[in-house]
Amino acid sequence: METIQTVDIATPISKTVVEVFDMMLGMQIEPAEASIESTLTEKRIVASVNMAGVISGVVSIHVNYDFATFMAASMLGSSPEETQESEIKDVMSELVNIVGGNVKSFLNDSGLTCVLSTPSITHGTDFTIENLNVEKYEKLLFAKDNHPLMVEAGLRFHGDQQADAAAAAAARPPINIDRINALDIGAMLADFVPTVFDTMLSLKVSQAGAVYQSELEGLKIVGVVSFAGDIMGVVSIHVDGVFGQIMARSMMGLEQGETASEADIRDVIGELSNIIGGKLKSYFTDTGLICELSTPSITRGKDFQVEALNLHRYERLAFQHNENYFFIEAGVKFAENLHIPKKTEKEVAYEVIPDIPVPPPAAPDQTISQKPPLEGGSSPQPTAQAADQQTRVADIYFDGKTSLAEKFPDLERTLQMPTELNIDLLMDVPLEISVEIGRTRVRIQDLLKLKEKSVVELNALAEDPVHILVNDRLIAKGTVVVEGGKYGIKITEILSRLDRIRSLQLY
Repeated sequence: METIQTVDIATPISKTVVEVFDMMLGMQIEPAEASIESTLTEKRIVASVNMAGVISGVVSIHVNYDFATFMAASMLGSSPEETQESEIKDVMSELVNIVGGNVKSFLNDSGLTCVLSTPSITHGTDFTIENLNVEKYEKLLFAKDNHPLMVEAGLRFHGDQQADAAAAAAARPPINIDRINALDIGAMLADFVPTVFDTMLSLKVSQAGAVYQSELEGLKIVGVVSFAGDIMGVVSIHVDGVFGQIMARSMMGLEQGETASEADIRDVIGELSNIIGGKLKSYFTDTGLICELSTPSITRGKDFQVEALNLHRYERLAFQHNENYFFIEAGVKFAENLHIPKKTEKEVAYEVIPDIPVPPPAAPDQTISQKPPLEGGSSPQPTAQAADQQTRVADIYFDGKTSLAEKFPDLERTLQMPTELNIDLLMDVPLEISVEIGRTRVRIQDLLKLKEKSVVELNALAEDPVHILVNDRLIAKGTVVVEGGKYGIKITEILSRLDRIRSLQLY
């Protein structure tokens, strides 16, 4: 069997791209020099398909938007001016499906089994995409009349995935169509996301029913993982740069004023994507469906959208931590043989409201006196003119008829809530420390055979350090010592916040 390092994926990718352009588009495309990558302009479109299984990873095709339009017009037999944006996305997703499908077949023939996810499209004028945790990476460049096309492939090997997948397939319950139809992805995410933020990052978040328009604009960092199998799709977390910094600082245990690195921000968002995706995977497998997760990717920029196409279910939720908002998006497509009906509308669980305008600076004759109050008198009050400059929630209308105060009764109170928390209140909370020397899995029939003097083999070696857990969370490692006739643990390693997160089993 081939290995991740010896398998040659560049050759089948190059062959497939040339053949697809010839047969489907009637174009002759040729390999190009590395310098042509610089001609990928700001406005571009990237079609991606993910793989999961013994091999996980991604295959993506990058082109300029004008070339994508020309490609779609050639395939559909129309002029570029007549070609619709939806048609461009469909053609790009079909192309990456074919290229990714050939890579999948080549890997399966090499003994590296995997399945494909549904395609996704990223488009905009300002974004970069980074695929995390890949062990093998290939970049191939092509050109058609000086129009650049770039294909990227990143793969990761999971040596134990095949046995795990076989065990999961053997142990899975029968597929329950009624339970599948009753899946409520939005409710599950609304319940799980606050828990995982509290457990991982010690950040209190809650679902938001409304967000300001400005929260949808500016720099965004998006972590994405894909599903492949009986159910396909994506789950993503969208945060801005400010909240990404807050998350990373909390994860790393940094002091106020210290700054987390871009790599720290990327890692915490990638891990969150993995954990939320893993929870969804467990949610799906409880109904008898089998699916695997891809490696995560991070998209960063100020102007882009990430879309998965042809979904049966779509949910987008907003969450809030103090004045910071972030979004969780999940979309899935069921295997055709399940005959699951497609929902016609996307479920967006929040409303977008206009930003509260900042009042203009007061004119000189409207300034409020800063003099101290007269003896025996009261402090000066704002003039009527100055009071008129103050903007209230009740003065802003959502639809021309209903004010924000009427539509969202708690909004003004929420905006005025203090955000400072007294951490000293938590210092006397008792925590349970436990020590773990190893773990194992046994079947029920083997468990029932245990008796006195039976030996249970663990997964740890004799020389391995023991794990120190606080409230079942791994925080350190150490060695066993004896002090005064009692066992103790000598700490040899304090885990970083990121390592602690990776040790969690939240799904």
